[in-house]
Amino acid sequence: MVGQWVYWCRKLPQYIKLFVQKNHPHSKHYPFQYVDFSAWQRKWLQGDNLDTQLSYWKTQLKDTSTLLELPSDRPRPVVQNFHGSTYSFTLSQPLTTQLQSLCHQAGTTLFMLLLGAFSVLLHRYSSNEDIVIGSPIANRNYAQIEGLIGFFVNTLALRINLSHNPTFFDLLKQVRQVALGAYSHQDLPFEKLLEALEVPRSLSHTPLFQVMFVLQNTPLDPIQLPDLQWEPLEMNNNTAKFDLTLMMRETENGLLASWEYNTDLFEQDTIIRLGTCFETLLNAIVTDAERPISELSLLNEEEKQLSLENGRLGEGETGRGGDWERGRLGECCIHQLFEEQTNKTPDAIAVICGEQQLTYQELDRKTNQLARYLQQFGVKPDTLIGLCVKRSLSMIIGILAILKAGGAYVPLDPNIPPERLTILLEDTQINLLLTQNDINLPWPNTLTVIDLQQQEIYQESQNTLPTDTTAEHLAYVMYTSGSTGIPKGICIPHRGVTRLVKNSNYVALGEDDIFLQAAPYTFDASTFEIWGALLNGGRLVILPSQTPSLEEIGETLENYGVTTLWLTAGLFQVMVEEKLESFKNVRYLLAGGDVLSPTHVKTVLQTYPHCSVINGYGPTENTTFTCCSVLTDVEQIGYSVPIGQPISQTQVYILDNYLQPVPFGVPGELYIGGDGLARGYLNRPQLTAERFIASPFATGERLYKTGDLVRYDRQRNIEFLGRKDNQVKIRGFRVELGEIETILQQYPKVQTAIVLVKESSQGNKQLIAYVVPKTEETLEIEELQTFLTQKLPDYLHPHHYMILEEFPLTPNGKVDRRSLPQPILSTSKNEAPRNLIETKLVNIWQDVLNLEKVGIEDNFFELGGDSILAMQIVSRANGIGLKLSPKQLFQHQTIAQLAAIATSIDSPQGEQGLVTGKVPLTPIQHWFFEQNLAKMAHFNQSAFLEVPQTLDFVQLETVLRHIIEHHDALRLRFNLLETGWEGNISDPDEQVPLTYVDLSGLSDQTQEKAIAVTATELQSSLDLSSGPLLRIAIFDLGKLRSQQLLIIIHHLVVDGVSWRILLEDIQTAYQQLTENQPIELPLKSTSIKTWSEQLQNYSIEEEKEYWQEIASKTCVSLPRDYPEVKILLQ
Repeated sequence: MVGQWVYWCRKLPQYIKLFVQKNHPHSKHYPFQYVDFSAWQRKWLQGDNLDTQLSYWKTQLKDTSTLLELPSDRPRPVVQNFHGSTYSFTLSQPLTTQLQSLCHQAGTTLFMLLLGAFSVLLHRYSSNEDIVIGSPIANRNYAQIEGLIGFFVNTLALRINLSHNPTFFDLLKQVRQVALGAYSHQDLPFEKLLEALEVPRSLSHTPLFQVMFVLQNTPLDPIQLPDLQWEPLEMNNNTAKFDLTLMMRETENGLLASWEYNTDLFEQDTIIRLGTCFETLLNAIVTDAERPISELSLLNEEEKQLSLENGRLGEGETGRGGDWERGRLGECCIHQLFEEQTNKTPDAIAVICGEQQLTYQELDRKTNQLARYLQQFGVKPDTLIGLCVKRSLSMIIGILAILKAGGAYVPLDPNIPPERLTILLEDTQINLLLTQNDINLPWPNTLTVIDLQQQEIYQESQNTLPTDTTAEHLAYVMYTSGSTGIPKGICIPHRGVTRLVKNSNYVALGEDDIFLQAAPYTFDASTFEIWGALLNGGRLVILPSQTPSLEEIGETLENYGVTTLWLTAGLFQVMVEEKLESFKNVRYLLAGGDVLSPTHVKTVLQTYPHCSVINGYGPTENTTFTCCSVLTDVEQIGYSVPIGQPISQTQVYILDNYLQPVPFGVPGELYIGGDGLARGYLNRPQLTAERFIASPFATGERLYKTGDLVRYDRQRNIEFLGRKDNQVKIRGFRVELGEIETILQQYPKVQTAIVLVKESSQGNKQLIAYVVPKTEETLEIEELQTFLTQKLPDYLHPHHYMILEEFPLTPNGKVDRRSLPQPILSTSKNEAPRNLIETKLVNIWQDVLNLEKVGIEDNFFELGGDSILAMQIVSRANGIGLKLSPKQLFQHQTIAQLAAIATSIDSPQGEQGLVTGKVPLTPIQHWFFEQNLAKMAHFNQSAFLEVPQTLDFVQLETVLRHIIEHHDALRLRFNLLETGWEGNISDPDEQVPLTYVDLSGLSDQTQEKAIAVTATELQSSLDLSSGPLLRIAIFDLGKLRSQQLLIIIHHLVVDGVSWRILLEDIQTAYQQLTENQPIELPLKSTSIKTWSEQLQNYSIEEEKEYWQEIASKTCVSLPRDYPEVKILLQ
């Protein structure tokens, strides 16, 4: 209620001193009171003033993003709670002085500088370049109210654009312009602005902005009183009005910064880090404000080094075997390490496929023979050799022989479509290919094709070959899909593979390990399976089938006692659900390629405590794995499964768009360095240069730009958030598709789900959810809609659902998103109602929204709905026996969803006859009469309408007679009795309060003055006791101007929603008369009389206990020297 604390706190001690000295205070008389300000504001918010203000703000806030998503510790609740806390710290006095000096230098205020710095902080934390920050303003820009106590504060929405990486000085110029423009247009109430902008509403967050900035730059004078000691107290009421509010105040010790934050989103240590980053940023700004904002560090040197060191945990780290032997292992080729292992365990079984098997020595000799044969064709280091074989021993023989010959293998799927085969052969320009005689593909005549079964191969010597190959030479080229539709070949050297499986820090591999080889050899997971076994003396069990069943996988695991295997995330989940018993011998269960389900991981760990589940993350460009999270206890798993820490000889950096390390907890793009890096993309130098960049942290080193968004969690593990290019905007909201997928997969009947974005023919983006239900489960779309309503804000709800038996897969076992079926999209579905409840709701929506046709899947807010219209719809629904609330309409925004939760009201229909008699006062009416206003009859609302068609006075009078009879509240009178004020609904008067004013003979200017005079007379003509409490006037302005209709109603009997109903009914009734139809208005709901009585009963029954408890508490009064003075409002 008070917006001028400084004035209040200055006056209070003065009055106390006077009272102590037995002097009576002489207050300055203010002719302008708060009620005068309210009346002035209402009058001011009309005409050109309002248009000017609205025009400015509409331009300033056009196409703003609706939600600023700061990195939070917990998901945003579906319905916003306001649980909060506060964290405060003080900036040093030297820094405060430097900031003030910079203000003088830049010609700005401290508020502008701090606001600019705060916007940079939010930009760097969220990656948003378009930031809207709320800020309160005293709104005391008139001399008459400078010393007046009352609430004049308004809220400004300050929009700052941080695109194109400006210097801070340049940004400050923009902030100054934005602030000054806002100050010049501060008189428009924030509520009016929201209404005009039609900002989409959501229960999950505040509209337009979620972050506030406040600077209290008028310090309070010290309060010194004899015998009385004052001490300011910091109050924490454990609430937060916004996601985050930064409140700053000048003190004698420096600037005090208080952060009020929503505890449903943020932990305190997150806010502490945020505050530290802000202080570091301010220091960077005062050091050099001419630097681009990207170069203004958020991290001090200690924190920056900690961030970089955290990303280098894998650098030089080894598992079993001690230090990384860079002089040997780091320079060894794959085949050399295999030969060393053969010398150690020549008779151990190396590989099994069905009934066939080979020992290490047998495999070594066969591959030596093939390698010698290949060298006859001129194979040398980096020579690419094609390999197209089925899953068999020949697959391993071919791979290893190519490496021994000095070449690099290019794996080709035997089932590859001819068109894609042609693309790959042209790109690789291979001249030599190994295959099997039962694979029939259209090989070009220029290609030398060698059948692995031909006898002359195995007439070569079995002795080891000399080789010129080094660890830097290529081991293989694997193809992945390209964004343009053309596959790109990734060139991997030997050192990437040796770093993957030798002496690693995420798994301890040895001779007792039995690996399952299940991944296609065209997929990089096969490198871990094959070389993890063969370079450590383990046994490799090849799964013969290209598309094995769950039963085949399960039987192989059990029959061969498999201890180590890798599965795609999707296959992992299915195996856990269907074949969990198959994992009984498994020690290392690696899964990846997609996001892992926390529930399924927990199931494995709880069932088999001896088993480690390892979430392996890594792009093919960094040789299979980059990071691994080794999970051995369910306590390690929270909302999601992290991807962990970098593996041996790997560095990772989480950087912003400007290659600066981000603070812990803040999303950034993952960059990878180390021995696992690919050489680049085959024949794609430009793409290689774009994705493999020079490291800003080490001269001569490279980093791979992944395009993956990640962040450090609270345990400093890396959390995968999704693709950087997988961010979309729906209705102004930035949407992470992975979040929707995760929640969908939590539904008990859902096996897996994918969400994509499609565009309709008009260009509207719509979310499509593809869902595969669990086996033998019947899944209805309505179930998912209802489930998501409980889990996610409305803007994350898919527009369409498609339930599929299974997802199409790529040859590598990942979901082929491009092959998912296309739904038929449209901007409006216009689906017809399917039952009586939906039919009723369709009729109500069409009527209230003034639309000819509404479909049951159309979104209420997309159709132009707002909170007032929502109340009206709910009122009408309740009136016809459907129990709904506005909150439910916010949560269930289509008729289909709303009908599913609507219940019938078992109450009698509203009284349809004439209602008269005494009416209890409602609480707001009680409040009105308690104010003892001098002019109680002049507390009106009015509507001034331009009428495009000429109204017939007699017909209008008939219409109004029906309206007043139909709406009982319009016949209310109020009388003051000995017991207090009482309401009474009178019988309809014969005389309708309609006035015809003929101004047709006057000039336009004189007409306006006459209208104002008449309106003033009518405004002051209402009488609470005798009534009626409404007046209507129709102004005839001649043939060249439209008629104008003025309706004045006392606020005691009308509110905002009532006006909509009233004007609709007048229009409907007049239309019916002009068409010679009887007037038939909509059925009345509960009468004002019945409602007032029920409200009184509700208040007594439902709220009495609460207020009795409040009233029972003792209130402490300040001691006073004189009796209490009651001030009547004038």
